[in-house]
Amino acid sequence: MIPKLILFLDFDGVICDSVSECFDSSIAAFRMKESNSVNISFTGNTPGLHERFLKLRPFIRNSEDYLFLLEIIEYNIEIKNQADFDRFVAGKTTDTKKEYKKLFYDARSSNLARDSERWYGLNPIYQHIIEPLRVYASNPSLYILSTKRSDFIVHIFGKNDVRMEHDRILFAGEKEKKLEIVRRFLDKGIGEKAIFVDDQVDHLIANSDSRITVCLPLWGYIDKNNLPSDDLIQIIDEDRMMEIFRLLD
Repeated sequence: MIPKLILFLDFDGVICDSVSECFDSSIAAFRMKESNSVNISFTGNTPGLHERFLKLRPFIRNSEDYLFLLEIIEYNIEIKNQADFDRFVAGKTTDTKKEYKKLFYDARSSNLARDSERWYGLNPIYQHIIEPLRVYASNPSLYILSTKRSDFIVHIFGKNDVRMEHDRILFAGEKEKKLEIVRRFLDKGIGEKAIFVDDQVDHLIANSDSRITVCLPLWGYIDKNNLPSDDLIQIIDEDRMMEIFRLLD
């Protein structure tokens, strides 16, 4: 029997408040010995570094972007919106992007191996999410759809007693947009309709599939002063998220 509804949740900013870990891993990445191959001088002494990192966090799309974000702060580059950020990243070479991605994941893996308790402490699951997530994790209609590597999500779920089949924790790479992945699941008959919750607005816009409801969470890494005016994007609070979970019953 085809489920009437399948639910796709982004991870960072929807399930997990990972911004402190990403900040920590980004700085560690720039200070690793391997960073000698990257033509950048990062001091980490910028006043208000953490606050500026938080302000720019809504523009992040991929793991390497965290290091570009630190470049922007280090060199005091003016970024007003997503388009500014995207232009800055687009000006970087493919080799630099690959190097930054590797550095970021190497630093993250190193931090996890060196002090796992601290690493988990920097990756808390939102309090309003943890209990319903434990309840619905075994529901075959719930999927995680994230640009975070699945193995790290598995680690965090295991630490928080969230039991979910690994094949429902989906890694969204660069070749296929998240909305296309959701649409593909529906086309394959895995569900009749889908709800997709993500805190990166660009993952939600231009949805033309009436079978998919897209939602932007107010608790995520979003600029609350510039919420999208697209009527097709539902802006949801914590109570609405709980209602969405219960739709899986």
